[in-house]
Amino acid sequence: MRTAADVTEKMGEPDYRLRFNHDDPADKSVYINRMPLASWKELEVATPTGLLDTLPIGTKLFSYTFVGQWDAINPWTEQLLVCVDDSGQVVGWMYAKSLVGIENKASLR
Repeated sequence: MRTAADVTEKMGEPDYRLRFNHDDPADKSVYINRMPLASWKELEVATPTGLLDTLPIGTKLFSYTFVGQWDAINPWTEQLLVCVDDSGQVVGWMYAKSLVGIENKASLR
């Protein structure tokens, strides 16, 4: 999937459309925007490698919610963020490091 249109065709409309805006304590759109860039790097798996070092402030983020179950009574949710530039091209992907190793247990909400 190379364009925003490809993504929405395959995955449907995102749960949220956000903007990448790290280090802004006033940004209430998504909790991680209030954190420093170093926190993004600690919490997210980003593709391509180095994405967070080059992603401009204001880049569109299509947020998709994934859900799963640790066991019968412990559900979880995480986000997949698709990074889209102003021309509609996908420039990268991010998801929570907590999903590493359990990707096959996640499903789109």
